Amino acid sequence: SMPVLNSMRTLTRELSGVQRLARRAVDPDNEPAWAEILPQMKDASSVARGHASTISGMEPFKDSRHGAAILRVSREYDEKVDAFILLARDRKFTDANRYNTEVLRACYDNFQLILDDAADHIQQQGKSLRERYAEDSRLFGSLVLAFASWPVLAAILAVFIMVMLIAALLVAVFAPGLGWRSKPAAPPAS
Repeated sequence: SMPVLNSMRTLTRELSGVQRLARRAVDPDNEPAWAEILPQMKDASSVARGHASTISGMEPFKDSRHGAAILRVSREYDEKVDAFILLARDRKFTDANRYNTEVLRACYDNFQLILDDAADHIQQQGKSLRERYAEDSRLFGSLVLAFASWPVLAAILAVFIMVMLIAALLVAVFAPGLGWRSKPAAPPAS
């Protein structure tokens, strides 16, 4: 699960980079550099969309609602970035800024919520696997201990039997009157 989570963190950084570029593109202080920012923003958005596609195809997300949601929202986000770029390219910075704060940012926040939900799903799967592994390990450990301890149990039983035999022998030798010997039969009456 760690490679998937790391990929999701990378995607989050890429999306944050797109958002930073969007803010810089409509910032009046960056007006001389806006033309350079827009291609960077498009490239960063394309990279993020490709990364989202890769993540949605990873094993935990194949054929799941999380993978489908990541693909869907990445497509929506990329489309909204394209619309923002068109506004900025036409020098409609006021409209682009409003679009960024009202539409693009909302889509970005939705994307982050979907990624958080997917990350929670991955962490839950990892927790479930750890619990199952711990349970299996305990069971296997108990079986190993049971099979490994049979010589000790056999030795304890052998010592117990030896003590009982020695005690019985000592009683028979030193206390013959306890009735352990058979008594001779009485002679027949004549």
